[in-house]
Amino acid sequence: KVKDEDDTELVEILKTYDNENGERYVLIPTDDYTASVMDAHKEELESTFLMPGIVGGRPGSLIHMMDKSVQGEIARKVGITTPEEWVVSLREDEPEIPSDMLYPCFVKPLGSIGGYKQEMARCDSPEELKEHLLKMKESFSNRSVLVQKFINIDKEYDVEGVCIDDEIILSGVIYKEYVAQYDRGVPLYGEMMPLDILGDFVDKIRDFLKEFHYFGMFDLGINKVGDEFWFNELNLRSGGTNYVYFESGCNLSEIFVKSALGETITEEDRTIEEFGKKYLYEKVAWDDRFHGYLPKDDLQRMIETADIHIMVNDYDPVPGDTFNETVQEEERKIRNREIREKHISSVMEKSGWDRDIVRENIKNARANFKVSYKEYDQFDLWKFEPEEQEEAYKKAVAKKERIAKQREECIEQAMDLAGWEREYAIEQINEARKRLGVSYNVYRKNNFCLMTPEEQDEEYEKIKLRKAEEQ
Repeated sequence: KVKDEDDTELVEILKTYDNENGERYVLIPTDDYTASVMDAHKEELESTFLMPGIVGGRPGSLIHMMDKSVQGEIARKVGITTPEEWVVSLREDEPEIPSDMLYPCFVKPLGSIGGYKQEMARCDSPEELKEHLLKMKESFSNRSVLVQKFINIDKEYDVEGVCIDDEIILSGVIYKEYVAQYDRGVPLYGEMMPLDILGDFVDKIRDFLKEFHYFGMFDLGINKVGDEFWFNELNLRSGGTNYVYFESGCNLSEIFVKSALGETITEEDRTIEEFGKKYLYEKVAWDDRFHGYLPKDDLQRMIETADIHIMVNDYDPVPGDTFNETVQEEERKIRNREIREKHISSVMEKSGWDRDIVRENIKNARANFKVSYKEYDQFDLWKFEPEEQEEAYKKAVAKKERIAKQREECIEQAMDLAGWEREYAIEQINEARKRLGVSYNVYRKNNFCLMTPEEQDEEYEKIKLRKAEEQ
């Protein structure tokens, strides 16, 4: 949530946990909002929970370090390149754009607890930037946002691991081969790769993370621009690709729990067993599909080639089954929408009407006699006056049913006389109809199924000649 925030209910639920035996539970936040609630109420919760946080920090210390502008300063301090950036307040009636702003620029919330990933946007001019800032202000005005110089990113990576103050546990790198467009920046499809693909930049990552004096799991986003690695963002909590590490043999959550309980972290704990596994985050992928960013063929390829499916697996099938039910319903909606658009465009092309007129006329016809978009287009009902359309529709449907009956009689005769299987009969009849332009009735009445193509050609010429003589 980004406005009308009330942490009370969540905190009260956490305080009901019983620790009469003196042991504390390990708390692992998985998004920025829950991490911020945990940190803001640290003093109330720390007698019951072992929690991530800034070592020696006070309540609010972690929230401060979650600020992207603060993270950018730390990155530059240790020699990591970041885009030029500005912090713009939305608290005034009209946001003030800095005079030295560079375009194109990229706008993002300072932290996920104060905005949505869908609010991220490229702006190419002062006018576009102003319009987007006002839009962000409508959703939540009591905040500031980060505006960065837009950079052309060549590749994107995620590094997840565990910080134990100055000890930084790293095991592998997530290559984000495909990044979500709807849920901006989230890993959608990619590969688990070894740390050495980052070269000497790994040392800068360690130096960067040590500056936070953080204890907990983290998720670090890195962009590659040309031959150089740039800082993107740091999430001070469990990341979305945590499960990819688990399926590759490294359980980051377990490493954090062992650290919290004072247990030894072995070399085996830290090690990725197998690199090169492909992963797919189905929820994010289908969101891109539903919102028009990801073609169905590309999504199908990802589903087939992924070794790790974050939502769908055999040993815990319920979440996947529930998710797939939702997907099927949404796919039906997409399919219906595509069918509607196809036939609206077809009627527009044939009639010369604009979209609004076509939509209104089809809407009225559907209300009057339940015609489908396909039938309105297929039967050319736009040619008729509104009061004539229902009668024209009934005649067209009757004709369609009549032809369907003739087709079935033709197929059955070919199967009976020629001994063909149904699919082969359909194939032969369609080929003859396409070649000759012959109707089902003519094909059936003249026993075309018993003739070779050459004999069919000769017989049909005789039929056309007889008709001409009769006329």
